[in-house]
Amino acid sequence: MTTEDAGPSPPARGAEHDRELLGLGRLRRHAWIDHLVRAAGQYLERHGDHYAAAITYFSVVALVPLLMVAFAVAGYVLLGDPELLEDFQRAVVATVGPGLAATVDQLVGEALRQSETVGVLGLVLGVYTGLVWMYRVREALSAQWGQRTAGPPYLAGALSDTVALLGLAAVLAVALGLTTLGDLLTGAVAGDEGAGGVRTVVAATMTLALSLAANLVVLLWVIARLPRERLPLRRAVRPALLAAVGFEVIQQVGTVYLGCVTGSPAGIVFGPVLGLLVAIYLSARLVLFATAWAATRPGAPPPVI
Repeated sequence: MTTEDAGPSPPARGAEHDRELLGLGRLRRHAWIDHLVRAAGQYLERHGDHYAAAITYFSVVALVPLLMVAFAVAGYVLLGDPELLEDFQRAVVATVGPGLAATVDQLVGEALRQSETVGVLGLVLGVYTGLVWMYRVREALSAQWGQRTAGPPYLAGALSDTVALLGLAAVLAVALGLTTLGDLLTGAVAGDEGAGGVRTVVAATMTLALSLAANLVVLLWVIARLPRERLPLRRAVRPALLAAVGFEVIQQVGTVYLGCVTGSPAGIVFGPVLGLLVAIYLSARLVLFATAWAATRPGAPPPVI
């Protein structure tokens, strides 16, 4: 039988095929790089930056009622102690500078005198803005998973968001307890005479570890429980740990930033506000990217359309 009768021979494996095999081998060895690229693509495709900007806006709006409640609480304390009230007013004047001191002092004094009205109004607005904020956060997180973002009907959705908000408050309380415990333990270690140079290292390590633990508790809840369709906690551990480290970096950079901008009157007035906006925006982006990381991990459930 001739060569022509044998039929076409299989195509030879050339250099291009070898390069494909080499590329697949590298991807297998560096799977985390492929995961990072897919998570970034998911984040951009699901409009992560836009959702982060929306979360920043609604977070700032939700802070206003909290400040009103804080003024109401301060009113009960300061109005019963004229010396504390004078100290507080002097601190306001020293903070905002002579240009805005008179106006801000008048506004603060009026708010403290009407603490009951301010407190009730702050609670009402706080409930409303808190639910709106929770709705937007859950919408953003659900979008990273490709889940439906419309949510259940209004009343059922409001009830679900209320439960989620209360759950987040409970988790934040646990995280605050961990932070407080870290401060107490750090103070005890720092106050132990004779520990020498080891004392500082141990105290710093304990503070960092408990701060990371507090961030991890909150982020586990946010990533696994706040999307419209809940996820197993085990799938949120790695992305939550990634975000917890990022949160710690943001906190440390924010501390350095505040120390730099509070050296001038203008920096005291505008520096903390700008720093707060940037910190909220970066934190929102970090949480959404961590959610995209969880959504693109091998074995993750397919998007729900």
